[in-house]
Amino acid sequence: MDRRDTLKTLLLGAVAPVAFAKERTGHVTLAQHGATPKTMTSPWHRLPDMTWTGDAYWANRIQDWRVHDGALECLVRAENRTVSCLTHQLGERRLRFATDVVLTVPAGVPASDRNRLGFRVGAKGPWPDYRSAAVHGQGLEAGVTTSGRLFIGDRSGSHPPLELSLLNGGVVLSLDVSPLDGAEGYSMVLEARDAASERVLASMQERVVDDRRVEGNVALLSHYEPASTEETNQVTARFSRWTLEGEKLAAGQDTTFGPIYFAQYTLEQKRLKLTAQLAPLDLPESHRAHLEVERDGQWNQVATAAIAQPSRTVQFRLDDWDGTRAWPYRVRLELPLRDGSTQTYTYQGTIAAEPTSEARLRALVFSCNHDGAFPDQDIVDHASQHDVDLVMFLGDQFYESNGGFDIQMAPLPSACLDYLRKWYQFGWSYREVFRHRPMICLPDDHDVFHGNVWGESGKATIAEGDASTRQDTGGYKMPAEWVNLVMTTQTSHMPDAYDPTSIDQGIHVFYTDWTYAGLSFAIVEDRKFKSAPKNVLPKWAKVFNGYAENQAFDVAAEAYPEAQLLGQRQLDFLADWV
Repeated sequence: MDRRDTLKTLLLGAVAPVAFAKERTGHVTLAQHGATPKTMTSPWHRLPDMTWTGDAYWANRIQDWRVHDGALECLVRAENRTVSCLTHQLGERRLRFATDVVLTVPAGVPASDRNRLGFRVGAKGPWPDYRSAAVHGQGLEAGVTTSGRLFIGDRSGSHPPLELSLLNGGVVLSLDVSPLDGAEGYSMVLEARDAASERVLASMQERVVDDRRVEGNVALLSHYEPASTEETNQVTARFSRWTLEGEKLAAGQDTTFGPIYFAQYTLEQKRLKLTAQLAPLDLPESHRAHLEVERDGQWNQVATAAIAQPSRTVQFRLDDWDGTRAWPYRVRLELPLRDGSTQTYTYQGTIAAEPTSEARLRALVFSCNHDGAFPDQDIVDHASQHDVDLVMFLGDQFYESNGGFDIQMAPLPSACLDYLRKWYQFGWSYREVFRHRPMICLPDDHDVFHGNVWGESGKATIAEGDASTRQDTGGYKMPAEWVNLVMTTQTSHMPDAYDPTSIDQGIHVFYTDWTYAGLSFAIVEDRKFKSAPKNVLPKWAKVFNGYAENQAFDVAAEAYPEAQLLGQRQLDFLADWV
């Protein structure tokens, strides 16, 4: 039986009794109809300088955007970079909407009709959910090229190109979309005005025949021809004062995301450990977040902690927790704004009462979370029908392809953000499953950007070669600080490690036992100490990606006593645990 079959058996056996959970969530889709006029105005003029773009937006990729000096900036010359609005979508009814933004193109950006800046409207992903559209959505684009020509879709305006000095000084891009009278489709009017004088510089109009092309998400777009590595990292667009308005807009319910994305916890013998996952806020090291519980209708602070870097986590620990009853909790964060005021954000959940030892313990078990069906709302809906006591995510919380754009392995700060965007996306899908329950999370190979990983007690792989060649040598491809980022985000809420001594390169361990509801669980790391087959088997076995490709080789013909599976440290732990 392979791992997936084993997990399936565990899952079906664990949750056979079905009851409706109190916190069941509904399916969140794209807006289906227009409503009373809604508006959206970007808050970047109020936000401090930081990587996070705000709770109403999702940035593709997170590391490619920032808020700086009161505006939103794209930091790379690259394809398909977007910031999608989460709180407002374009519904199905034939109604008007408009959007405008102040766009500044920095000096030194190459002029080309292939470099397109502006809007993406009617964006849809593979699944009818605003999150799918935000991460994977494609739609109709309109704006201006860096050579100064307006465009709607694949059509360009007939006006003379705008002078680059006008783009450098800032232009207002305005898109007004109205249904055609007595005919299918919409009229789209795009206009560029001087940001200082409001003088109209150029305009164009196109008809969109298919109504569905203006249904879905709305995003800002920065799309550049691929550049050389040396030319990639530069500010390529600056957006400010983005607005959306019109009857076609429908405001979503509870569709903001962050800056407290989600939280995980475990409870063991009066010890509560809770880790809150934050957005990349770039706050001072002294900044703190707070854990509060509700007693008699009042929120009371019970702990405070600093924001750990580079994980962007806040780790709370209380050693005298009353587990005999359920406690509503919230994590509270104060974000300082540019004008000296602060904005308060909270994330709420429940610390469940620990089940008695006589009760039957029910668990949900997950693994291998590819984002082909992101945000997996059908899985969450079905899982939420089971009134379970704990949740286990047993590896591959995401794959390298999740979120698109493959992976970024260097430089380290960007690589950390690249990991976090995939981890955030995991939480965006599944946080309702563990918002009110303890959760175990075990990183696996894809969580550390490996197709397979043989940790060999934390050593580094060889530095050169393709992914399979490097991982076949054993160890980790990514730097130790990055690997520890993974360990912190996924495991810091679990009971303390049995022996916290770091392994090679200072990489952290988390193997331990967890006593809950009268049961004792052994939590082991099946990758971190394992020997690489290529370092154990003879050369004539022709090992590639961990497998002996020489069909004449019989792995069972000889013993390999030097090979490690769990490592002596974990064997000692298991002997003690038993």
